[in-house]
Amino acid sequence: MTVNTVGFVTQKRELTITEVPKLLRVVEEALIGLFRLDNPQWSMLRDQHQNGCIQSELAMSSAHLMVNFRYHDASRMLSIFFDCSCDYEEQYEGDKIIFSIGCNEDGKKVVQAVLNNLKNLNPGHLDPIYQQDLYYCACDTDDEWVKL
Repeated sequence: MTVNTVGFVTQKRELTITEVPKLLRVVEEALIGLFRLDNPQWSMLRDQHQNGCIQSELAMSSAHLMVNFRYHDASRMLSIFFDCSCDYEEQYEGDKIIFSIGCNEDGKKVVQAVLNNLKNLNPGHLDPIYQQDLYYCACDTDDEWVKL
């Protein structure tokens, strides 16, 4: 069993494959913001072995997106799930986009950055799917959720 930091945003309906690029841009902007906090001179790096390189891969067999990147010299993977509406029903019953990453201090920063980026979007950016209710759990084994 893995321990993860998790967050999700509520939706009016499930995300379609054509809407994924907009969401991915929001996630990438959040990661770039984190990289720039560590290094104000940061720019997108081409070498995948250096900090700050972001690669995304869409798992076509399910509605799952993996965003791979390096942060603080560690390889990380942020998983984004579009079709797990039954997960975390205790907090919210309905469609949601779930963000999950291994639990440590950097993982917490990543999920918080993504949720904050979603929270600060202009209304309608991801419309008509986005409802703007955001939930965060620093450690999914503790099951201590905060509605942002």
